[in-house]
Amino acid sequence: MSFVRFLAVSLGCVFLAYSSSAVSFSLDGIARGVGGLYIGGMYKPASPIFGDLAFKGSFDTSFRTAPLNALPMLWFAGQDQDVRHVRLNGVTIAANSFDPWPVLARGSDYHSSAHGVAVVLGYPVGQVRAELELAKQSFDVGRGGGPASGHDEGVVGDLYASEGYRYSAVHMKLSSGKGAPATPPATTDGGDANAMVIVKNEGVQLSSVLASLCRDFSISLNENILPYVCAGFGLEKVSMFDSDAKRVSYQAKVGASYKFGNNVHGFASLYYRALAGNGEVVLTQSGYEVVRTDCSRHTGSKTHAKLLPVNLPIGMDIAYFGLEAGLRLSL
Repeated sequence: MSFVRFLAVSLGCVFLAYSSSAVSFSLDGIARGVGGLYIGGMYKPASPIFGDLAFKGSFDTSFRTAPLNALPMLWFAGQDQDVRHVRLNGVTIAANSFDPWPVLARGSDYHSSAHGVAVVLGYPVGQVRAELELAKQSFDVGRGGGPASGHDEGVVGDLYASEGYRYSAVHMKLSSGKGAPATPPATTDGGDANAMVIVKNEGVQLSSVLASLCRDFSISLNENILPYVCAGFGLEKVSMFDSDAKRVSYQAKVGASYKFGNNVHGFASLYYRALAGNGEVVLTQSGYEVVRTDCSRHTGSKTHAKLLPVNLPIGMDIAYFGLEAGLRLSL
C-alpha cells in the first residue's frame, strides 16, 4: 500500500504546485475559460487494498474465529448430492479449530470490483475544474481455501453452491486475566448460554459523495488532448453485514480528456481512493445468527461462556485503485 499512497501524495504535490498559477488568471483568461456546467458518467472498475476484517475488542471481550469449512455438512435425503447445506444444529467445533485472532476475512480474500459507476457534475474556470462526484462500488469476498485438514470430506466450502466460504463462526468470552484457560470447545448440543454466532460475509458495498479540483494541462501534440490531475475528498458510506457507517474519504487521479466536439469530451484516468481511519461498522444483531452453546473444560465441569447483549464492532482498513473512463457533456 505504501507505493500507492506515495503515488497519491505525489499527485497531490503536482496539483498544489500548479494550482497557484491556475488561480492567478487575468480577467480576460477567466472570461475565455468559463465553459458552463457539464455532466458526465463513468465506469470505475477497481482493485481493493483492504486490511484484515476483524472484530474490535470491547468490554474486555475476546473473540476467536473459525471459517465454516471447519464445520460438517448436512446431507438431505432425496436431494442432488451437489446440494449441501450448513448444519447449525448439533455441530461441534474443537477449541483448536478457532483462530486465536479475531479475523473474519483477510484483505486478500476480496475480489476486484467490476461494478463501479459514477456520475459527475462540474464547472470549469480556465484550466481549473470543480467537480462533484457520486459513485458506487461493490467488492465481493472470494471463495475460501479447500476443506480444513482433519475433517470429513463433506465440509462447508467444498462446493460453490453451498456458499460456505461466506460463513464464519465467532466464539466470544469475557477476558479473565492472564491466567485464563484456553477457549474450550463450543457445541450446540445444549446449554443455556449464547457463546457463538454465525456470520455471513456478503462483501463490502461503498457509496460516496466527493468534491474535487482538477487542473488541465495543454500539450503541443494535439490541442484536443488535455492531460489533467485531480484531488478531492468527501464522505463514503461503508455497508457490510447489514450495517452502515460513514467515513471521510480522499481521492487522487491522473488522466487525459479528448474533445470529440464542442460539447462532448471523453476521458480516462487512473485513480486511488482511501478512507480516513478504518471502515469500522457496528454489527447489529440482524447481521448474525446466534447459536446456543455450552462449553466443557478439560476437567469435565460445565461452564458457560457469556455473550454480551451488545452490538459487535468490526472494522478494516479500506482503500482501492482503478481505471475510470467516461464522457462529459457541456450544458
